[in-house]
Amino acid sequence: MSGTAAQPTSTIDLGGRPAFVTGSTRGIGLAIAQALHAAGAKVAIVGRDQGRAEAIAAELGPRAVGVACDVAHADQVERAITAAESALGPVDILVNNAGLTRDNILLA
Repeated sequence: MSGTAAQPTSTIDLGGRPAFVTGSTRGIGLAIAQALHAAGAKVAIVGRDQGRAEAIAAELGPRAVGVACDVAHADQVERAITAAESALGPVDILVNNAGLTRDNILLA
């Protein structure tokens, strides 16, 4: 995974607690997911790009799963949580990181 920060070290022990991190295929969400994983959590990598989510989860290892989800659609969120809980167990940690940028020209 190019352009990602080094794995953080942690003294927090999350001992296999399942985490669901939206927007975790890049940027701040990815860093949060990596930190939770380094602290022992099982992590659902959640983003709109299924392939990218799965690739990141594979790099993290068996305590991670990649899940596709566009948080703008409630039905996708429900399916993503169901998939994550099926793979990792009931979610204990929820990080709502997903965001949306809509760049437009500002006319005065």
